Amino acid sequence: METGEKGNSKTNYSSVTNEQILGVASRMYLLNEGDRSLLTDELERRSLGPDEIQAYIEAQAEKTRAPEPKEGLFGWIWPTIKDERTASNASSRAILFSAFGVLLGILGCVSSLFVGLSAGSLTDRNAILGLVFFSVAGLVWAFVHRGVVNQSPVWAGVGLAMSAGWVVHSWMRGDWKYPIAVCLDTVVVLAFINGIRGTAAYRRYARGSGGRAHA
Repeated sequence: METGEKGNSKTNYSSVTNEQILGVASRMYLLNEGDRSLLTDELERRSLGPDEIQAYIEAQAEKTRAPEPKEGLFGWIWPTIKDERTASNASSRAILFSAFGVLLGILGCVSSLFVGLSAGSLTDRNAILGLVFFSVAGLVWAFVHRGVVNQSPVWAGVGLAMSAGWVVHSWMRGDWKYPIAVCLDTVVVLAFINGIRGTAAYRRYARGSGGRAHA
């Protein structure tokens, strides 16, 4: 708003809306003495006082305020990310499920060894295939777990790919018929999607604050 010559200033103040004049009043300290006097007269004419100015300032602050983190079930499924702490919290789901993947790999290796011993030979074909599969899977999950702990979006993406592959495999077997299996698969996939969101945001915030993210 132009606030040059006294007459022009008064004309300008008279022609603006209440919201606009409150916006100027919220920055009154930037005006010179003459313009401040004109603005005060116009505020008095419109019966706008300190309470209205403060209400305007609070309303503007509310519009620009970052959203509060979501709570409850939806907050766990799709958390709000607004700083390093909430970013780290978002990736914690992927950390949990990748640790569970490591545990399943270990249990699978033990089970394969048990199958071999039950067959009377550790060279049993099924035992060997099972041991190789679970060893590789457990090792990859271990790298995923370490990567997500160190806030790596790449390893979170690997975890998402492995989770999606498992979901496709299980649904091809007909697990999509069972609501519990569908819910569990959805939660795991969302955990790694949030892992990507969280780790990427964490690194972005860390760079912005001058911090150093883990390699």
